[in-house]
Amino acid sequence: MSNLDAASRVEVRESIRELVRTTGLTVLCVLHDQKDAFAMADRLAIMRQGRIVQSGIPIDLYRRPIDSWTATFLGSANLIAGKVKHVGAGEFVADTVIGEVGSKATVFAWAEPEDVVGLNA
Repeated sequence: MSNLDAASRVEVRESIRELVRTTGLTVLCVLHDQKDAFAMADRLAIMRQGRIVQSGIPIDLYRRPIDSWTATFLGSANLIAGKVKHVGAGEFVADTVIGEVGSKATVFAWAEPEDVVGLNA
């Protein structure tokens, strides 16, 4: 659908969703645009190097990606690398490039843009 303008893309997505809903057919689409996939899919399978790395409903994949590659593939994730210093009850403390964030395993924390809140200093 990459050759369609934005309005036509939306129209085609909606037409396909309606066709699937009314016929009850199972449809497999191979898409290279994440927006198209999220707009059309009831379930997604994310492939990397010819193998499925994660599958499920779109919002679950977006909110709980299996690894940093999947997180960045699915959205504009902001990755923060660090080393875990301490693990406690339901929390951890890590040293990162932006300071101590909260065992010596390498970790990545990510935040989707809509989850970032700015505060006055």
